[in-house]
Amino acid sequence: MKKITVFILSVLSAVVSAQDKPWIVGLNIAATGNTSEYSGGMSSAHARFKHNQYAAGALNLLFQKKYSEHWFLQTGMGFTEIGFEEVISNNYSFFNLKNKEAVTRTGIGIIEIPAMAVYKFNLDCKNKRWYLGWGVKWMFNGESTDILKPDKSSLKEDKPQPNNDANMVQHVYAGAISALTAHFILGREKCKKNGHSYGWGVIYNQGFTSLAKSDVFYSLEGTPYNHTFSNKGTYCGLYFQYFFNPIKSKKMLKN
Repeated sequence: MKKITVFILSVLSAVVSAQDKPWIVGLNIAATGNTSEYSGGMSSAHARFKHNQYAAGALNLLFQKKYSEHWFLQTGMGFTEIGFEEVISNNYSFFNLKNKEAVTRTGIGIIEIPAMAVYKFNLDCKNKRWYLGWGVKWMFNGESTDILKPDKSSLKEDKPQPNNDANMVQHVYAGAISALTAHFILGREKCKKNGHSYGWGVIYNQGFTSLAKSDVFYSLEGTPYNHTFSNKGTYCGLYFQYFFNPIKSKKMLKN
């Protein structure tokens, strides 16, 4: 995984330095909610069981190239997570709200590489403008995943089983992830006098194939339940980004 990351960063650096037109480098942070969907097992769940979005963060190094007054190309590399979160609601005391829910979360680290077209509208009198972006993202993870929570002691006859009532076992598994997804952004940008800019907006990423699965086993009121959920890498969220002055390439410096 580390070797792949270093290789990709080296390639991106070489591409940026070899171009005649300047690239703008920026940093982007985001808060996302990753969705997964029911795909197997029992279709009926207990009323105390909930399957939630997986809340995650993202950190991205971005490069933008200006082709005209309005059109930009955007690429880079980012790090995020996809995952699963299951919850069982418990009886609780108003003096101890920590035990209100039993939450089981499992995440999988993902590297993302976007290739997007960005259209920026005209600046207003305050040097602000709206922009739209759309394209694809390559999501990958060079390692397979096989995580059992709480742990292997929950195995019974080679199958995860809760050891008592209200306990939950989560088994998350995935092969080496590699998939293209559709990616969209909508944002507002403020351009500063020194050439820097910053912006904020919303992101949406749509996956098409299953990247990971979670088998969930639990028992409530003497009845065992099992469900399977699939994750396609679909998420939405909010982001903030900051772009610095354009990078002058080697060719531009020679000229």
